[in-house]
Amino acid sequence: MDVQNQRDWEKWGRDVFGPHWQQAIQLLEQEGYSDSKDVEKYMPTQALYLEFARRIGMPDHMARQSASHFGPNLPSAALQMDRQDRLALELVGWYGGDAWGFDNSASFVGDARIPFEFLVHDTTIENATRILEEQLIKAVGANDSHYDNKLANGTAPKVVFFTAAQYGTDPTVYPRDCAEAKDKRRFSMRPSHLGLHTDAFHMYFVSISEPRQKSDSGKNQPLQLHIVFVRVGHPGMAYCDEHFLLVNKRTFQPFFWKPLEACWRGFDFTAGQAFQGRGVKVNIAVAEDVVMWYGDLVMDVVRQPMNLQEVWETKYGVTVPPTQKKSGCIFWARGNCGKGASCNHFHDHGFERAFQPRRGP
Repeated sequence: MDVQNQRDWEKWGRDVFGPHWQQAIQLLEQEGYSDSKDVEKYMPTQALYLEFARRIGMPDHMARQSASHFGPNLPSAALQMDRQDRLALELVGWYGGDAWGFDNSASFVGDARIPFEFLVHDTTIENATRILEEQLIKAVGANDSHYDNKLANGTAPKVVFFTAAQYGTDPTVYPRDCAEAKDKRRFSMRPSHLGLHTDAFHMYFVSISEPRQKSDSGKNQPLQLHIVFVRVGHPGMAYCDEHFLLVNKRTFQPFFWKPLEACWRGFDFTAGQAFQGRGVKVNIAVAEDVVMWYGDLVMDVVRQPMNLQEVWETKYGVTVPPTQKKSGCIFWARGNCGKGASCNHFHDHGFERAFQPRRGP
């Protein structure tokens, strides 16, 4: 090991194990470890780390004091337990609090829950054109087991995915098979458009997941939380009851309906209320086709995506989503950014109009 790597290795040991770092480093080196990245790679959770620490003879107090460095206290995958109990413990592991802290506003005193003004659905230009022609987003089977958990099973209900957004200006990674933002289109709408807040739908917690790949900058990327809404009487209800956690849509703190304000609220993903200051993006799956009637539509969404300011005014529309590197300017979207060309966020995003103005009655 060269001098610099040795210094990095020892510094990591001090940061993680404190005054016991030399003993811990010695135990790790006896197991063949000499790089902190390898340790973290093979022990991404507390459960795996604590099991490893016991196996190599690390003193219990040393292992437990350093455990939080290896992620939240999630239940071990090897532990036999009820599916709903496991999901509840995963939420507690990420959000803390008591056994149902995520369902109690008192657990997060001082942490503001923002209003989600939009649900956004990102898709390819080809799909966007078809959606406008059919005036419908068709539900499909989820196919990403890393994020979608049991929704990706073949027997799970088909769904339409949305992301909850305050301004509709967040960068997007969806759809994953379309890399360039200019080749995507974003459908934005009021969350109330879907009626998810009514008694017609049950709300289930599906999963909360780490990003598939870590950021090159070393910064923590937002976690991805998935929720599915299923209409009462839907054939997929039994599946959801078995595999997901039924939650109260008026008290589930990451995403809840506030009747007095007639809006959905939850945590801003940039604020970082989860474990070790992690942000969480809320993804919504709706287990049915979603009607997308926008009035006087321009069918050609390739040449005529909508101006973001119009989306803010009308609370619906079709836009080109921001890139991964920059988010949209929330002040420009509301028509009051005074920075002009010096603003660090996108303004027009290259957007043009997506709708012809209404003429006549």
